[in-house]
Amino acid sequence: MTASSGKDKLELRGEGGHLRLIVPLGLKGKGIRAQAGDFLEKTAVILKGAPVVVDIEGEGWNRKDILSILENIVLPAGASVLLWSPEEDDVRSWMKREGFALLPTAE
Repeated sequence: MTASSGKDKLELRGEGGHLRLIVPLGLKGKGIRAQAGDFLEKTAVILKGAPVVVDIEGEGWNRKDILSILENIVLPAGASVLLWSPEEDDVRSWMKREGFALLPTAE
């Protein structure tokens, strides 16, 4: 199952016992907030109570951007983050230091 509407749009996929929320680089900054309403309208029923792996695509994500994902998507939907999966090593490093549960990388 995929709920999305094109490039640089939030995407939700079903994977076994959890969902995967894909957040593209183009939404860094205010883009998440701008898309949250429409996205939640389509997916809130699916997300409610669901464990979610959050994929963060691209580089340069900061704490404010990550909190925006939580505040505008995860918490209003009633979902819970199972694991975070940032692409960029620097983002992965600071998220690990801050205590975020990260999806293990294949090395």
